[in-house]
Amino acid sequence: MAGRIGIYGKAYLSTQQQTSGEDPWFSRAHGNQERQVGIKASPGKRPQATNASALLIAAFMTKHLRGRNDFQKVYRKGKRYEGSFISVFVLPNNEACHRFGITASRKALGNAVARNRAKRLLRESFRLRNSLLNDLKVSYDWVLNAKGRLSGRGLADALYELTGIIEKVAADEPQPL
Repeated sequence: MAGRIGIYGKAYLSTQQQTSGEDPWFSRAHGNQERQVGIKASPGKRPQATNASALLIAAFMTKHLRGRNDFQKVYRKGKRYEGSFISVFVLPNNEACHRFGITASRKALGNAVARNRAKRLLRESFRLRNSLLNDLKVSYDWVLNAKGRLSGRGLADALYELTGIIEKVAADEPQPL
């Protein structure tokens, strides 16, 4: 009868006789292979999307402004558009798509719940106005700053204001000769 010692010093004894070449701890020749779920990728590499919906979503995603330098460049060189719920800074870029970044300061909105809700509202309004953005002649870097008045407002208010600002940007675009 074969026995094993666990990590806490307890003995685990098998009630069956061990046959030659078969380990009672594994049900298969190479261990338990049923537990492998999902796509395994090497560290640092993301797995490729495998279904059609993931590929479709990836095709319509916009790029984001990531670093502090990107935001500062838009603040310094971009044009400012004011609304009652948001301030928008816009700077033309040399890329094929629009890039955007969202800020919601503690000073303007207060606690983290209000800031996160404001960022979700602005992110969703930017996504829903993607068709208007595609009608613009130039691609832009956008920085959307949430104001304190956005707290407690709904998506309709954010959409209405962002639509007005996009129309102002379209009116300010250089006209073709």
